[in-house]
Amino acid sequence: MIASLLTSVAIFVLLWAWARSAKRAPEVTADGTVRVAYPPILLGFGLFFAAVGIGMTVAMLMAFPLKSAGDVWALVAFVALFGALVAPFLIESRRRVLMDGRGLEGHFPGRAPVTIGWEELSAARFSRWSGYLTLAAADGRKVRVSPFMRGSVPVADLVRERDVPGAAAAVAAFHDMRGRYGL
Repeated sequence: MIASLLTSVAIFVLLWAWARSAKRAPEVTADGTVRVAYPPILLGFGLFFAAVGIGMTVAMLMAFPLKSAGDVWALVAFVALFGALVAPFLIESRRRVLMDGRGLEGHFPGRAPVTIGWEELSAARFSRWSGYLTLAAADGRKVRVSPFMRGSVPVADLVRERDVPGAAAAVAAFHDMRGRYGL
C-alpha cells in the first residue's frame, strides 16, 4: 500500500517536472544553432521505471523463491514487460533536432542523421495520434519534432513563416496540442 502510494507520488512529481522543464527556453550554441531536445527528466523517468522494475524483480525473488521452470518463465516475462515499457522512454529521450541558418538536422539513436535544408523543405504535417510535427523534403527525408521537446516552438514558427505547404494547419495543431498540455 505504502509502496504504491510512494510510486504514484514519484510518477506525479516526475511528470510535473517534465512538463515544467519543457517550457524552458531552447538551448542555443555560440554559433546560433538551436538544439531542440527532450528535457533530461524524460531520461530520468525511464531510469526510474527501470529501477522500479529491478526492485520489484528482486522483491519477487526474495518473497517467492524460484521452484520450477514456470517460475523462471514468469520472472523472465516480468523483466521483459518492464524492458518493453522502459525502452521507448530511454530511446526517445535521445532524439534531438539541430536548427540553424542552413536548415534542420535530425538525430535519432541507431540511425544516421537526417539533414534537410530550408530550401528543400517541401511539406509539414502534424499527427494528433503520434503528436509529432513532421517536416519532409521532396525526396522523403523527414525530421520529426514533438511539442514536448524543449525549443520546438521556434522550429514550428520558422516553418510557418517559410510558407511550407501544409505548415499553417500543422503548426496551428501543434500549438493547440501544446496549449492543451499547458506547455
